[in-house]
Amino acid sequence: MRIKDIVNKILWSVKNIEDYYLVVIDRIDETGFRKIPFSKIVRIDNNYVYVIDSSGYEHAIPIHRIVKIVKNNEIIFERKNR
Repeated sequence: MRIKDIVNKILWSVKNIEDYYLVVIDRIDETGFRKIPFSKIVRIDNNYVYVIDSSGYEHAIPIHRIVKIVKNNEIIFERKNR
């Protein structure tokens, strides 16, 4: 199953999306990763996940930067090393 399909399934079929978050590669953060709650996701297409920040600005995150999808600290998807 593609990442897009997993994200869409969670967005459209899960009632409590607050339990889910994405882990993405972030070159600015000192850890190299950033957690993004599913509640911040606005939409997704074949190449990007669009999220809204606290100031209301929309950002596009490339799907290839998603490394994990987590629910309550349990990994439900993890990208294999290439």
